[in-house]
Amino acid sequence: MAKESVTLPGDKVAYIEEFEGADGTYESDGIVRSSRIGKTVFDLKKRVVKIDHKARSSLLPKVSDLVVGFVDMVPSNMVSMKILYINDVKSEAGFGAISLMKGGRGRRGIMFRVGDIVRAKVVSLLNANIHVTFHDENLGVIYTVCHSCGSNVVRVDGKVKCIECGTTEERKFAEDYGKVSLILSHYQGS
Repeated sequence: MAKESVTLPGDKVAYIEEFEGADGTYESDGIVRSSRIGKTVFDLKKRVVKIDHKARSSLLPKVSDLVVGFVDMVPSNMVSMKILYINDVKSEAGFGAISLMKGGRGRRGIMFRVGDIVRAKVVSLLNANIHVTFHDENLGVIYTVCHSCGSNVVRVDGKVKCIECGTTEERKFAEDYGKVSLILSHYQGS
């Protein structure tokens, strides 16, 4: 019987007294650690642990990769997002990314809202954080709804306007923002 879980490089997977390390592991001070991203597979009968790196869901973003996800927090000087796709490949690893916004929430106001679907580019993996940027025409919000009532919105210049309640809000749009059905069908087909 085998038990599985996802690990990152350097994660502790077992003590050497419990399991012998196999493919994708190394020993450090009596601890078996992962040497790569993947699924940790414990063989309970043989008392062996290995890291299976074939899992698509554990793809780690690299600098210059494009990521798509949803905004989960917008503190005063940054945007935090959960990554759903890396270079158009679905990721179920649950990676988060941040973008520091110069001058607070943007020069003109709040450019992102919680729940926005966004595309960003990875610029750094500094301090175990994935840092992204939205500074390009094809980066920014690709889908959103009204923050006030949750209804559909239409793009009007650099803003969105709710078709139900009339609320207008600023956003940093990706150049293909208006092509929502093409974008969503592309990612749902992945």
